[in-house]
Amino acid sequence: MEPQRIVQAVLALYSVDQKSVSSALGVHLPPFRDNPFWVFFRAENVGVFSYVHLALSKTAPTWRVSFRYSLDHCNYLESSVDFSVYGPVVRADLNPDIRPEGAWINVYHYSGYKLSFEIAPKSRRILGGTVEFP
Repeated sequence: MEPQRIVQAVLALYSVDQKSVSSALGVHLPPFRDNPFWVFFRAENVGVFSYVHLALSKTAPTWRVSFRYSLDHCNYLESSVDFSVYGPVVRADLNPDIRPEGAWINVYHYSGYKLSFEIAPKSRRILGGTVEFP
């Protein structure tokens, strides 16, 4: 599933919960852990994903969906995605700990959501991303 399809699927949801995200991404998200403020769901090594992670706030209308592609299935190049639809990059972070070659993370603010995409600097592959509200 290409990065823009994932973003579109999540943003098209009427409500974000375990069942709706699982259905939109075609991945069963079992409970992972929780604390007094958040409940977490996570699937690992499913299809093209190394993981899919859903965090739902218990105290505010806040949530986060994160995904990372399996390196064997990570074939989406930066040039294959039209990021201009999300507007300008509002922040870029570097993370040398993301395997195999580190990554920079481009952050966009789009229609009240925060979108982040991890891009490998040498291969220019999209390694994963996050959709957050708000």
